[in-house]
Amino acid sequence: MTQKQRKIFYPVIFFLGAILIIWEINIYRETIINLMIPIGIIMVVGIIAFILDFKNYKSTYEYSGDFTSIPQCIM
Repeated sequence: MTQKQRKIFYPVIFFLGAILIIWEINIYRETIINLMIPIGIIMVVGIIAFILDFKNYKSTYEYSGDFTSIPQCIM
């Protein structure tokens, strides 16, 4: 994937993730599962995405911080 494609891909994934989290909250409100289950799913998937895509994200946006992409991956 080129740098230009990644600059389009990351915002799309961010907004898709936000929509899915809203949907997850609505599903949670209608069920009786423990709150830690959806929060755990979000955190585990976000951390895995961070580990797998850290170098690509860092080279796409050319920043010097190490953990700036964590909020993006968790969302």
